[in-house]
Amino acid sequence: MTMANDEMVHRHKWETSILNAKKADIKRASWLGFTVAIFSLMAACFCAYINQPAVAFIALLPPAGGVMLAIPRIVKSFLGDTQEN
Repeated sequence: MTMANDEMVHRHKWETSILNAKKADIKRASWLGFTVAIFSLMAACFCAYINQPAVAFIALLPPAGGVMLAIPRIVKSFLGDTQEN
């Protein structure tokens, strides 16, 4: 019985460490995405300031793409997962 209990405790520790690692990865990726978006917006503003609208448009593509990819995830998190697989 103690062997099964020890195995269960080990499994719980292992799963907890995996979940903590995933949370850290998500947090790190969110900060990285935010940083890229801010620098892209700054670059677009600078390019618009020096009268280069085409380059400013290209600099706005990464944050716009990130927002377009994030919208379905945000909607799914607010509405909940109603689709069955």
